[in-house]
Amino acid sequence: MSIITTLPEEYILGHDAIDTQHEVLFCIYKEVEHYLNVSDNAFPVEAIFNGLTHYVGTHFAYEEVLMKESGYPDRPNHEHEHATLCSHVGGVVSDYAEAEGDQEQQLAIVRELKAFLDTWLTMHISVVDRQMVEHLLKSKTE
Repeated sequence: MSIITTLPEEYILGHDAIDTQHEVLFCIYKEVEHYLNVSDNAFPVEAIFNGLTHYVGTHFAYEEVLMKESGYPDRPNHEHEHATLCSHVGGVVSDYAEAEGDQEQQLAIVRELKAFLDTWLTMHISVVDRQMVEHLLKSKTE
């Protein structure tokens, strides 16, 4: 199942490729939200976990190449934030698998992931990525 969404305007940074990739991340987030809203919880949450894990890796690699090529001065901190998200998602996937057979615990784990993504996506895109994109756009014009 695919959930179409549009990147909220406040998260549009003015870098077409990054904005498009952020839109995909928001679609994955919306799939997590959808999973929590279906009554029978038969939605394939493992597929969402796989999509999130693989896509953030691809997206972060793209940003990290841009930061390196442009000499972005805050690159180490930015990459640390990427590592934090990857580690957290990995922990969620592991916790979910360990809770096999305990639907309430699995549901609580997915709720926690949604809450984490609420904060992380909002802060990372609107603050951290915005600073990076401003640097990228400025370095293009120099």
